[in-house]
Amino acid sequence: RSQPREPLPGDILLAHEWADIPRLVAFGELARSGQSLTYDTSKTNSLTDTLARSAELSRDLTDAEMLANLRSFEQSLDPDATDSWSLIDCSERGVGATATVTCAWPKVGMLIAWRREDSIAWEIAVIRRLSSTADHRLSIGMATLPGKTYAGRLRLGVGVRDYSRSI
Repeated sequence: RSQPREPLPGDILLAHEWADIPRLVAFGELARSGQSLTYDTSKTNSLTDTLARSAELSRDLTDAEMLANLRSFEQSLDPDATDSWSLIDCSERGVGATATVTCAWPKVGMLIAWRREDSIAWEIAVIRRLSSTADHRLSIGMATLPGKTYAGRLRLGVGVRDYSRSI
């Protein structure tokens, strides 16, 4: 390990299913913009109205409201979409965490998403190290990818309008 490490106590949520990762990142973006699962069906808005309202809401939301919105979005996924892990330490380029339950899915090189339980920002990382703690719990070292994480959607076939093939 070339980077100095500092203790970092706390809990994180970890997601490893490829289909869930972009959804979770998008949920963070929606929560930050003021969107929630509560819809006003009494009126319809144009896209311009919706974007303007989102910008207006994001200035007025507290961190607690954004986190509550994010958690409501996350509950719409399968209950096993995220696992709770304990943070161990951090460096400039990564974090270390320990599993709180037995799991067999971690593999070196696997792309994962993670966030602190008190944050709305999902981050992307790659598992670089697997080990076992003294009490036989799984420990992982993750290299975090630099920059802000955004959700995106890719389609196979340039110019094709078959939206059922989107990934």
